[in-house]
Amino acid sequence: MSEKQPQYNIHKSASKLSIEIIEAIYKVLFERFNMIYPVSEDLWNSIIRHSQVKVFKKKQHMLEIGKINRDIHFIFSGTLWAYYVGEKGERISWFLIEGDMAISVVSFHNQIKSYEGIYVHEEAICISMSHEMLQWHYANFVEFNVIGLQTIIPYHVKDNVRVYSSIMEDATERYNRLLETIPDIFTRVPANRVASYLDISAETLSRIRAGKY
Repeated sequence: MSEKQPQYNIHKSASKLSIEIIEAIYKVLFERFNMIYPVSEDLWNSIIRHSQVKVFKKKQHMLEIGKINRDIHFIFSGTLWAYYVGEKGERISWFLIEGDMAISVVSFHNQIKSYEGIYVHEEAICISMSHEMLQWHYANFVEFNVIGLQTIIPYHVKDNVRVYSSIMEDATERYNRLLETIPDIFTRVPANRVASYLDISAETLSRIRAGKY
């Protein structure tokens, strides 16, 4: 990579972050990409120019239900959850932490209104890129297609496993699977939110945790 100082595109929400933090955020992203396929200098510079570092404060929405998901967010730090509202009220569909991508899959890929929201529980620092610029990079950098495909596959695999788990596994199995995925989940989100994700009552969750279920 070039030794020339990159011109980072920093959103006003991230204006208080130091250049060292900004550099660390992009280093994590590019190390992840390089594990998939070597990132050329041109692609590296283009991603920096056409993405933004953003900070989403806690207790706010990254995406509201009914809005179009315009951007993809690569999470550097933070805890978020995706949720939808049905006849039985709000239901959490999955949790998002550092290393994850935050998007509403259907809304982002089809650029239509989202039926789910994304809520920021713990302040999130992200690298964000618009749907338009993501598609532009696919069209202009062959290697980015490989990186994009291999990045999105685990995301969809996780989603498929989550659907399977919600249908085929009992409450204890779903609980154990969640702990395998996010071992520190109970230090990150309230127990009632975990119960919502597992589609069980708070009382049932308490019994499972106590080994009495």
